[in-house]
Amino acid sequence: MVAHDCFRHKCSGEDPLAQRLKTSGYLAGAQKWAYAEDLGYESTPRRMVLRWLRTTYDRKNLLSRRYVDVGLGLAAGAPTPHARDSRFVTYTVDLAWRKPPA
Repeated sequence: MVAHDCFRHKCSGEDPLAQRLKTSGYLAGAQKWAYAEDLGYESTPRRMVLRWLRTTYDRKNLLSRRYVDVGLGLAAGAPTPHARDSRFVTYTVDLAWRKPPA
């Protein structure tokens, strides 16, 4: 995201999150699954979490008891033109659950 100034859940040339989960092997054999993704950039991890908790969608994802697995990615800088500097870190949190085969 940062390298391409793309602040979206799916950037150009990238597979959707569901496909990335399948490719990673996370969904192998799963009968059911659900996932969510929260994105953001801030100057500190604390500020990022506080920002997420102030938005209805992100708060719902982060506090949901539905998700049991988490993946976190971060990169130095902001994913938007003119905002990239050493003050920001871009965060992606992927939350998921899966029901293995019976």
